[in-house]
Amino acid sequence: MANKKQPTILTPEEQAIKIRSDAEDKSWHTIREDELNDFSLMENPLDLPEEAARLQKNEIYAFRWCERKPARIDQLTRSVNPPLKWGIVNKTTVSDLAHLVDPLLGCIPCVDQILLYKPWTHHRIVQEAKMKRAEAGLNAGSLEGKKRQIESRDTDVEVFTGADYKIGSGDEVLMPDLVPDDTTDNSPLGDLVVGEE
Repeated sequence: MANKKQPTILTPEEQAIKIRSDAEDKSWHTIREDELNDFSLMENPLDLPEEAARLQKNEIYAFRWCERKPARIDQLTRSVNPPLKWGIVNKTTVSDLAHLVDPLLGCIPCVDQILLYKPWTHHRIVQEAKMKRAEAGLNAGSLEGKKRQIESRDTDVEVFTGADYKIGSGDEVLMPDLVPDDTTDNSPLGDLVVGEE
């Protein structure tokens, strides 16, 4: 009588998993011929709903999907200010999509995501800022980009670019920043370097 098993009490979530596990069978392993022509696998479930795509195309709202976790939703909807801020699509925020709102969640869910929106004007401001930043990054390595960097850093320097200002064979190029002032080695590590004689 020493090993009497105590009854296990399951949480509601564990009970729900047990019910699904008990009901599982292999009937889904067989595919009928008429099911082979189902091209639903070719559709992306995260494509915007038709009405949302139309609103975005008409530049009224911009839409994006967001992982359906409170922390991620808060990151996009609460922790930033406009124009970076997004809003949750519900029956009152974007009434054109009210018929797509899930009555239990109060939003438009898809897979593990929910639909967010922002006014198109905010979206345009963010996109223009991103383009300027990308152009600055691309131009940083070009002569024009270097010219702008030097002119913004040194107000008393005038920089010229183009074929008329190229360095020719008769020009002498001095680079004082790269030429050491003193060629003698006064560093304390100079004695540690052993040369072959």
